[in-house]
Amino acid sequence: MPGERGANRTVKEQTVLVDVGDNKNVSALSVINSVEAEVGEGVVEACVPKSGNVYEITLKELEAVDLLCDTGFKVNNVKFKPNAVFSKQKMVSFLNVSYYVTDEEITKKLEDFGAELISPIKLRMHPGTTIADGTRYVVVRFPEFVKVYRTV
Repeated sequence: MPGERGANRTVKEQTVLVDVGDNKNVSALSVINSVEAEVGEGVVEACVPKSGNVYEITLKELEAVDLLCDTGFKVNNVKFKPNAVFSKQKMVSFLNVSYYVTDEEITKKLEDFGAELISPIKLRMHPGTTIADGTRYVVVRFPEFVKVYRTV
């Protein structure tokens, strides 16, 4: 049935973007055929042209997304490498944090949430200075069961 998805899966997680240079020279049908040759027959659910040079491809299986992003695909002997629309990594910003709050305290809070830090915590500075403005940011990966809201 159209729109039916596996547990905890969203359409965004099953979608990739690929820049083909020019949608007029690389047809949607050739993209579909090449993708299905690479990851499996009947796996493409949608192939939408975007902004003259990008196709947005939605696949039926999450595993196919991973495979396609890892291996890419060829059209007319030209290799294309798609990028997933959805990422499990998130940039987290902490606003108005007092300067005396240490990165270790922030790290501990994130780890208590079940987050894995992907990058070091960074300080944002007032423009043109080396003076902190109270914002810290870090790239993290949250476990599947954690739902992150805009404000925590």
